[in-house]
Amino acid sequence: MLSVILGVTVSTQWLWIAGVVAALQILSPVTRFCPVYFVLNKVMPDTEPVMGRSKV
Repeated sequence: MLSVILGVTVSTQWLWIAGVVAALQILSPVTRFCPVYFVLNKVMPDTEPVMGRSKV
């Protein structure tokens, strides 16, 4: 939402962020890859993996 507000008030280039986030949310269930889950699994390696992936 912040990128849309910035896109309207500052520059339309901020709308790219909103578009990328929307695309990731649409593709995430299909590809089973989410950058947030990827980062969380790397930051907290001793915990149970997010999205049920096993540790390799």
